[in-house]
Amino acid sequence: MPTPPDRPGPVADGASRLTVLGPVEVTGPLAPVPLGGPVQRAILARVALERGRPVPVASLVDDVWGPASGDRTHRSLATLVSRIRRAIEPLGWSVASGAGAYRFVAPPGSTDLEVFEAQVDAARRMSDPSRTADGIERALGLWHAVP
Repeated sequence: MPTPPDRPGPVADGASRLTVLGPVEVTGPLAPVPLGGPVQRAILARVALERGRPVPVASLVDDVWGPASGDRTHRSLATLVSRIRRAIEPLGWSVASGAGAYRFVAPPGSTDLEVFEAQVDAARRMSDPSRTADGIERALGLWHAVP
């Protein structure tokens, strides 16, 4: 299996992609998108993992900063989400807010996790075991984390 590069390049299909199977990064159709620091990346990953379902602010704060975080963290969250929006809105994505929650809005297949799951599902449907193994190996190639 080929070793993926340390930094993602343009996505082969020309689409933008959020990678969560390793370091959290966004790659636009032409180049990587600057996301900011690790807290902003954690926020984006957390809302993206819910695939369009709302993530309550309290849950998001607990998941990113821990349950002992204070009221100031809620204000910081709003500021950081605003920065994330500025980074991803040119891609046609957003982080919507409402009813005390945030929600990642992007076309299906925008995360490497979705692509991984689709490739594994397709491989499992293969009748030839060697093609199944090839499909799963191809899906595993999407992971770019150090084990």
